[in-house]
Formats: sequence, C-alpha cells, structure tokens
Amino acid sequence: HSLTTLKDAEGREDFCLMCHSTDYKLAAEGEEPTLETALHDIECALCHDMHGTNEENNLRLDTWNTCVQCHRNGDIEPPEEPLPSQKEMVMGTIPVDG
Repeated sequence: HSLTTLKDAEGREDFCLMCHSTDYKLAAEGEEPTLETALHDIECALCHDMHGTNEENNLRLDTWNTCVQCHRNGDIEPPEEPLPSQKEMVMGTIPVDG
C-alpha cells in the first residue's frame, strides 16, 4: 500500500518512489518510473534476488544495508510525519516508546 499512499499524499515527488516502489528501485539508471508510471508497490524482489546471492535469505545486500536504504531518518523531509526509522532505533539514537 506504500505506492497508493504516496500517490495520494500531498507534496509527493518522484524522488519519494525510491522507498515506495519496487519498479523504481530495480530500474536501470535513467529509466526510473515517475509517479504517473510507477506500477509496483514494495514487493519481495526489492530486497531479495530470486536467482540467489551470497547473503542470508538471498538478500541483494547484507541485512543492515538492505533495511537502511529506506528505513533511515534525517535526509528526507516528507510533508507528513513518516513512520519511525528502524535504523535510529537499532542504533539507540532515538527514543522508543515502551
């Protein structure tokens, strides 16, 4: 639902597709879709390579780098408050309720 949510969001930009669309992330450089042409939400293929890799669970990158490609804080300013960043929670640099 992240692509649908993004397409309905105020202040959205094509840049936001980096973390909201699998087809954007997997596109060749210079061939990335726009908000109007993006079709795929976040899917398994974004993080996992079905042909196999040397990483656990066939991740495209190691676990840490796979997650922090999108789950980070400080370098994006969405028009609305995003979900908390897992990177900062793991590092202990932001408070966590509970």
